This record gives sequence, C-alpha cells and structure tokens, in this order.
Amino acid sequence: MERSRYTGKQTEYFYKTYRSLRSLASLPEKEKLFELEQLLRLHDPITHRHSSQVGDIAQQLALLSGLRQYDSHRIYYGGLFHDIGKVLVPQSYINRLSQSDLLKEQNDLLISHGVKGAFIMRHLVNMDESFASICDQHWIGEIPEKPPSQQDVDNRHWYVPFVTIADLVASAFDYNRKYQIKYKRKDVTNYVNDRFENGVFPEYIRPAFNKLMLNNRYLRYL
Repeated sequence: MERSRYTGKQTEYFYKTYRSLRSLASLPEKEKLFELEQLLRLHDPITHRHSSQVGDIAQQLALLSGLRQYDSHRIYYGGLFHDIGKVLVPQSYINRLSQSDLLKEQNDLLISHGVKGAFIMRHLVNMDESFASICDQHWIGEIPEKPPSQQDVDNRHWYVPFVTIADLVASAFDYNRKYQIKYKRKDVTNYVNDRFENGVFPEYIRPAFNKLMLNNRYLRYL
C-alpha cells in the first residue's frame, strides 16, 4: 500500500486503521461485515449513508432482475462496501466542497480509493473476490470522461454493473455530499440507458432499472 502521501496525524490514523483491518481477517464473515460497516461509519458518516443507499438500490435492481436471494444479498454488501477504500483516505479529502479544493496529490489519493478497497478486501480482510472486484471496477461506465475499453467491460465481475448503476442513481440525488453534481431523474435515466445501448451495462438489467426509476417506492430511501 502507498503510504508516502500521508503526513502527521494522517500517518498515525493510517497505521491504526490498517491494523484494525488486519485484525478482521480471522473473524466469521457476518462479524467481519459488521465491523467493516462500523469502521466506514466512524470514518465518514456521509460516505456510509451514500454506501448504504448504493447497497439498497443495487439489491433492488438484483431482485427486480430475478436474481436468486444469495446473489442479491452479496450485491447488497458489494454496494455497501464499494467505497471501503475511503477509510484509508483523509476525511477532509472525501468531503471537499468542490474538486478544485484538492491538490493533484490529494486528488490522486482520493481517486485511488477503488484500488485501496480492492486491497482491503483481497489481502487484509480476506473476503471473496467479488468484493474486491466491485471496489476496483465500479467506475466502469460511471465517468463520461473515462469511457471503458471493451476489455474493461468483458473482464469485470458480473455483480459490478448492479453496483455501478446504483452508485449513479444514489449520487444523482445525494444532497449531503457538497461536491456532488445533482441531476434530474430523467437525466440519470437517459445516461444509464445510453450505457445499455452502448453495451457498457448488460441489457438484462435494463427492465429492472427502468422500473426502479419510474416507481418512487423503490427510491424511498433517497
């Protein structure tokens, strides 16, 4: 893990969090998931709230797509922990007022949260590969300025699109994250449907997505 960009109290926090994460490796999975969520909530309540919304929406998409309970349950937790790498990013970077508030080095550290999350899940707490893949790949299809390659799309875990779409929906309506650009529901719907048209998101999720976006019952927690 890259540590050189941490200074002073940040370095102290990094080592404390790193040790806490390592201590979870031997726990049963249910306890491990509980402790990870507590760690995320304590580090940044705003990110935890967003991540909970992503998990809920991803699970709704999975259930509306007819997935079995086991997979929808794993997708929920994948959504809940898609940003777990942010526990290794200073809170002031996460909750900046705008992107321009960060220096390049600070922004690079923030952007690395996906890689950090994959490292946490794969090497520190020993979760199954789907969790690491979601952390590392949930950007695919999310960033207009960074279109994914066909290889990116082909190689991602099949759980990932549920979380990516949920992240797009939750982010669009998130008024707690000051830096987040807000979008109207029709704009989010059009953006995601364009990604279905382009093959970035698998077509079989589209009916579930459109049903979710048309029914306030599915978005009640936003």
